[in-house]
Amino acid sequence: MPDLLTTREAAEYLRCHPSTLRARARQWGVPRFKQGKGWRYPRAELERWVSEQVDDTKPKARRPRRRRRVINDEQAEREALEMLATP
Repeated sequence: MPDLLTTREAAEYLRCHPSTLRARARQWGVPRFKQGKGWRYPRAELERWVSEQVDDTKPKARRPRRRRRVINDEQAEREALEMLATP
């Protein structure tokens, strides 16, 4: 019989709260099966799943900062304010 973890044990292994694991298991694709009223997580499959997640992670690209326009020209500033004030 394979080594099976309860939800609490699997959550400790994954370092998350049991309620988080229960809520996200389907979304994350965590290997599990129903046994009676509870879920069981095969340790070997869970370890394999974790290693796959670590291998698949890529650094996320940072979004470029939005640039703000600075108006140095008084005439352009007046025109911009007039455009905003005009209905």
